[in-house]
Amino acid sequence: RLVETTGETPQTLRDLGVTLNRMGDIHRSEGDTAAAKAAYEEALGIARRLVETTGETPQTLRDLGVSLDRMGDIHDSADDTEAARAAYEEALAIARRLVETTGETPQTLRDLATSLDNVGNVHYAGDTDAAKAAYEEALAIARRLVRTTGETPQTLRHLAASLNRMGDIHGAVGETEAAEAAYEESRALRRRLDTLLG
Repeated sequence: RLVETTGETPQTLRDLGVTLNRMGDIHRSEGDTAAAKAAYEEALGIARRLVETTGETPQTLRDLGVSLDRMGDIHDSADDTEAARAAYEEALAIARRLVETTGETPQTLRDLATSLDNVGNVHYAGDTDAAKAAYEEALAIARRLVRTTGETPQTLRHLAASLNRMGDIHGAVGETEAAEAAYEESRALRRRLDTLLG
């Protein structure tokens, strides 16, 4: 209604896109993939339009990356691997651009690591070398965030999850000792989280 009454301003369109993504999340959690996909597609269209009309600002690029990640998720859950890979790789390119243009902030590094994990996940079944390279870069970022922002529950959880992915990919290519080392480090981090959080 606000878009209709006040016009397609950057703020009203962004608000509409955010709401559509949240509706997509709800539909997806309820198992309604078609409704989720429709909401995500509309949100992605709005994100692309805002980049075109207002320029490549950190906000418009980050919103586009978020929408692409959600589209990748919905394609992946529907076993449309090619479409998922295309969405995730575009989101990864945006995340890299944001790191270059706005610097290595905790937010840009977290977004980059998330995109790398998504790309690794979608390559996992068919291209273990590409998956491993993405996971290794994500793990390096997770370690850097622990060093630069401290051992918070968020940074420790992120590092533990990255180590688990490395353990998985090492195991998938037969590197048993490396897999075990990654899992052991992850387990130690989970125990530290138990101590921190109770």
